Amino acid sequence: MKLAIVTEFYYPHLGGITEHVHNVALFATRKGHDVTVITSNIGNNEGLKDTHYKIIRLGTSSLIYSNGSFARFNTSFNSFRLLQETFKKEKFDLISVHNPITPTLPYASLMYTDTATVGTMHTNFKNNFFASVCKPLIKKIVERMDGTITVSKCSAQALSKYVDFIPKVIPNGVNIEHFNPQVAPVQKFVDGIKNIFFIGRFDPRSGLDKIIKVFPEIKRKYGKVRLIIAGNGPLKNYYKSLAKHYGCSNDVHFIGYIRDERPQYYATADVVVVPFQISSFSITLLEAMAMGRPIVASQIEGHDELMEHEQEGLMFPFHDNKAFAHSILTLLDDEEKAKKYGLRAYKRAQRYSWDTVSDEILAYYNEVIH
Repeated sequence: MKLAIVTEFYYPHLGGITEHVHNVALFATRKGHDVTVITSNIGNNEGLKDTHYKIIRLGTSSLIYSNGSFARFNTSFNSFRLLQETFKKEKFDLISVHNPITPTLPYASLMYTDTATVGTMHTNFKNNFFASVCKPLIKKIVERMDGTITVSKCSAQALSKYVDFIPKVIPNGVNIEHFNPQVAPVQKFVDGIKNIFFIGRFDPRSGLDKIIKVFPEIKRKYGKVRLIIAGNGPLKNYYKSLAKHYGCSNDVHFIGYIRDERPQYYATADVVVVPFQISSFSITLLEAMAMGRPIVASQIEGHDELMEHEQEGLMFPFHDNKAFAHSILTLLDDEEKAKKYGLRAYKRAQRYSWDTVSDEILAYYNEVIH
């Protein structure tokens, strides 16, 4: 199969869609398919050591604020023309479009091709003004596609408020070759001090402010503990100032953008915190589970499709900071319980190996083509 994957979200932008696109492309290429990722210019391909598929970057991408997060938007006038020319030249068998209701490259991919198309929806929201206003357009987009995938049941339910469709639910996956309990930790943080680890985009719905706010109490009650924060974003200086405001900046380590080093940092964690406000199917949570790490996660839609409270970790109501802090302290204090949850998380994560999940996605692509 000659496959194009069109997305506004790709490296160096970190997030669930980026990881999904990369791993589908990677495993499809391994299985003999000819794969091209088509995306915007937000950086070069430096550092993508394990990428054996083609990458085409069209136009320039800018950040916009949407649904409690910072999304990307292609702002180049000639991008649509270049996209048409690429489709005409390459003659793909199928075009996989990620978040096709994004009104730039993904949307154009549906409007400017007669090739078979599959849209993958990663969105989850309660009520969305844009979706309400653009309901006829969303209906047109869904009808235009030959197939639709959602990464979770809650994502399908969110979109079903605005359009009548029956998608194929295929979850995100995790690369268990990279994310597994045998990975060595980051040595500079192996010094007898317990490590709490957060990784995510620096935006309002990530819950990063929550862990910074409760960390002083955890430090006061437990003592030898530090907070390691990985990620980047427009609000970086705000979160750094928040740590300073709460008097804990000396024990909070902002390590910046990480990609290939992610497994090592998960391995360093005594507790991984995933306090997100909104999620469709969290790859961050899945990576932590595959590493066999003890997890404290917010009890939200998207998370509850992956783990259960007191089974693969501890879950807390998103707005309850006391419960959040108590859950972290519980796992720091009770190593046996933390180890038990981590083992269960590891076992459950094996169901979501990208090798298996990519087979299901590719089978669906073939079904659409034929």
